[in-house]
Amino acid sequence: MKGWGIGGAITGGFSFAMGTRDAERMIATNVTIDRYGRHNSLDLSKAVLEAEFCPSGS
Repeated sequence: MKGWGIGGAITGGFSFAMGTRDAERMIATNVTIDRYGRHNSLDLSKAVLEAEFCPSGS
């Protein structure tokens, strides 16, 4: 499945929105970034996108 989206960041967080071309599936989220690097926010964002757009078991 191909997703289309946009994202942006400011100090302390980033947001992104993605969807399929036909808008059948869409997601938007905001992630707060820990300034000390204790959480891997990019891994969290990847997991959210995979959960929405990747078939189970792939």
